[in-house]
Amino acid sequence: MIRGFAGMGACRMLLPRAFIDHEPVFTVSDRAWRRALKLTPDELTLVTPPVHLITMLQNLEASH
Repeated sequence: MIRGFAGMGACRMLLPRAFIDHEPVFTVSDRAWRRALKLTPDELTLVTPPVHLITMLQNLEASH
């Protein structure tokens, strides 16, 4: 299960949760972050700790 937040800044919420709590997390982000990364309305920001990244990539094709 991946936890998510609405309107939270990536630096303040996502990065600490991923690297300190070792949990993958996503957000729809705040306006400044979305504008800086040029995110489209249907895109999210996902941060995952490196230990989970390999497992996520191995199972990516099975995810829908």
